[in-house]
Amino acid sequence: MEYIKPSPAYFDEFLAACQESIDHHVTEWMPVAADDFTSWRSHALQTFEMLETGRGLPDGIPRMLTYWCVENDTFIGEIQIRPYLTEEEAMSIGHIGYAVRYSMWGKGYGAKLLSWAVEQLRATGISPVYIACHASNAASNRVSQKVGFTLLETRTTSSEIENLYVLDRT
Repeated sequence: MEYIKPSPAYFDEFLAACQESIDHHVTEWMPVAADDFTSWRSHALQTFEMLETGRGLPDGIPRMLTYWCVENDTFIGEIQIRPYLTEEEAMSIGHIGYAVRYSMWGKGYGAKLLSWAVEQLRATGISPVYIACHASNAASNRVSQKVGFTLLETRTTSSEIENLYVLDRT
């Protein structure tokens, strides 16, 4: 398994994963709508660069590092690592966002992706690490706990009930 920066070599795989989300009505992760596939290709790398550098980002969008997990030329999932947040921001949206391709659910990839992201954050000195997930997403809640996160609070946002987890709170 490899963790790579988004690459045109995997655009078709990434878009196939997006289509799986659309086909299975997965609303947790659907970064590209089917009718946007063509236009997405033309600006994807520029968007990922903006997210990484923070230059040109709209207000409210945090700077983040995006990685794709691939195995045997198959796109497995996406990870967003947000090491540049204040603690208040981290407690709001979390240091990590990740998604596993629908056809790969239930195979242990969620824990692998989340564990890898935690290692990357720890390497930059981030502690504690926060992750937020929808309370209704039982799989994400189980994965968070499996990796060692503990539930800090449950809160209601404007559209969802979320759980905030913490790892290594001192």
